[in-house]
Amino acid sequence: MGEMLNDLIFSVNTILPVFIVVAIGYFMRRRGTVDEHFVGSISNVVFYYALPARMFLDVAGSDFTELMNPRFILVTVGGTIGVFLLAWLVISHCIHDGRKIAAAVHSAYRGNYIYIGLPIIENILQTDHVACSVLVLTFIMPVYNILGVLILSIYSGDMSGMKPGKLLLNILKNPMILAVIFGVLYAMTGLPLPYAAEKSLTYLGAISTPMALLMIGARMVDNSVKGEGKAIRLALLFKLILGPVVMTLLAIFLGMPTEEIVTVFILFAVPTAMNVFIMTKSMGGDDGLAANAILASVPCSVIVMTIGIYLMRITGIV
Repeated sequence: MGEMLNDLIFSVNTILPVFIVVAIGYFMRRRGTVDEHFVGSISNVVFYYALPARMFLDVAGSDFTELMNPRFILVTVGGTIGVFLLAWLVISHCIHDGRKIAAAVHSAYRGNYIYIGLPIIENILQTDHVACSVLVLTFIMPVYNILGVLILSIYSGDMSGMKPGKLLLNILKNPMILAVIFGVLYAMTGLPLPYAAEKSLTYLGAISTPMALLMIGARMVDNSVKGEGKAIRLALLFKLILGPVVMTLLAIFLGMPTEEIVTVFILFAVPTAMNVFIMTKSMGGDDGLAANAILASVPCSVIVMTIGIYLMRITGIV
């Protein structure tokens, strides 16, 4: 009984700190400590500077052979596309409003891995360097964008966003993708980073996780769950139940190491990403449904991840 309790405490402790900081961000915005302009500015600092600095350091300091993992890439990319297609099939059968279909499908596969998933994985594995995360950023984030543009373009009637050149440009404009590319190029040289450069990037990267979590909480003040129950339930069914369960069992079946199993589980179990709302709104989708799905996914994800970590703990995976 004591061991089971310890496993449960471990599971809660890996999840709770992340969402406590999110809740503090929500409280700060509700109290007026930060306003919308400040939230937008800090979000830009995190997205364009802090997270890229951290990702560059992780990649540039890695053994280049760590970045070659075809099985992990195939499982995560294939799983993401699989969840997308199955969610699209089911949701389009149950919902008949195109704008709602697009928003619900987008919410069903795209998770907030970088801002929420990565710190949780680091808590579980007790390390600040997770090689799999580089692969997630390099391969999964572009797939997220391509699938999002596809589903939103189809139901908006405007397919111009699917032009290969435009898609590639949008992907390459992502500062974190650029950070990974430059990090890979530097890692290939085999040279150590100059001390001053490494220390500066370390300072900058250190603010990425806490500030990102605070801003997620602050942005949640703008959302409110209302109606849209059927579409949201369908989106969360794929986002937080079918995706995590099926893909984690597949990773275990394939005999993946602990780091990869944990990364696969968290990748598919994190809450719906804030980018779902941003992209849905910019492309004329049902941004209200997207906002509601994001907000509803947060408490549900806390429960799912806690249970999942507990089960992996008692079965000896972690």
